[in-house]
Amino acid sequence: MLRQDIRNKLSGLSASAREAQGRAIAGKVLSMPAFARAKNVGVYLQAQGEVPTDEIVKHVLATGKNCYAPRVLDSKNMELLEVFSSQDLASFPQNKWGIVEPPLAPDRKGALTTPSVWLDVILVPGMAFDSSNARLGKGKGYYDRFLNNYMHKVTTAGAVKPVLVGLAFQEQMVEKVPTESHDILLDFVVSPL
Repeated sequence: MLRQDIRNKLSGLSASAREAQGRAIAGKVLSMPAFARAKNVGVYLQAQGEVPTDEIVKHVLATGKNCYAPRVLDSKNMELLEVFSSQDLASFPQNKWGIVEPPLAPDRKGALTTPSVWLDVILVPGMAFDSSNARLGKGKGYYDRFLNNYMHKVTTAGAVKPVLVGLAFQEQMVEKVPTESHDILLDFVVSPL
């Protein structure tokens, strides 16, 4: 019910409103101290209806940070693979949902499922968010499983936990997101207001 309500709100959002909110969100992310300090950034490449990340990705690549983007592996799992440059990104194919993702190829660096580097910041998409930094995904559980597995690896290795940042259009902010025991709270939710 909540997912459908949010979909309905987002479908009524004009292209100019999406663009304006996206610029405001990107500006806030780029000015976050945790983002400024980050060397390794995980960032989603937006699907239709999600807060755009193009400006953030360009900034990450232009400033010498390492950029990692999701690739769906199967019906339950995803991993993050390095994006080497803007030219590399431009060559990425679309998956079955129309989302651009890094290809698996022998000449590409490996996935972060067995990381040689740890992420400092992970930008997370979602369907709905609340002021307690809870997140409702789209329902397939890719990010929930990835974050749970990744955080377990971070804890096991004694590494520093990444800062988890949700990006939300104002229409995606709700009073309360229903959560379950396996849900991981984000550290921040960035919306345009």
